[in-house]
Amino acid sequence: MAVGQLLRKNRSYRRYDERVEVPLPLVGRWLEDLTLLPSARNLQPLRYVVVRTREVLEALFPLLGWAGYLKGKGTPPKGERPTLYVVIGYDKRLTTNPWIDVGIAAQSLLLMATEKGYGGCMIGSFSEEAVRGLLGMEEWFGVALVVALGKPKEKIVIVPARGSIEYYRDEKQIHYVPKRGVGEVWLKTL
Repeated sequence: MAVGQLLRKNRSYRRYDERVEVPLPLVGRWLEDLTLLPSARNLQPLRYVVVRTREVLEALFPLLGWAGYLKGKGTPPKGERPTLYVVIGYDKRLTTNPWIDVGIAAQSLLLMATEKGYGGCMIGSFSEEAVRGLLGMEEWFGVALVVALGKPKEKIVIVPARGSIEYYRDEKQIHYVPKRGVGEVWLKTL
């Protein structure tokens, strides 16, 4: 699949088919590929924790904030929750500013998942201390982002942003995401 196609297909999925697991060998290949990504100042500070056991999946789930615009309705119900999380962390002994690397890694991970028929959602709403504690990680491990992954179980439709950029669901639970057009974001060419 071409990169442009992957970008159009990749969405922030919040509902998954819990009967379909993301195979660990596939996740291993993705993590191996992530080690090849560009890194600011080539510090390579990112570290990953993969969560896939039922016990830890269930313990991590309530620590995460889901779909703020949907006012509580965006939290996946049982049976539609992620089957895997990749916690993107960083070594605080190497940097206090990992955000360029985090963004590159998270988007790359989601594009690789999309290519294989999976989907995910970047989640930045959590207590770093609570997540680090659950994972049993030391203080040097900064929790930057949690990426939920699984087999998507929802339809997401891109619509033009006309005023509001808040995503929403209709009565059929179709998820609509307003996006600004190129005419609004392309300011000028010099």
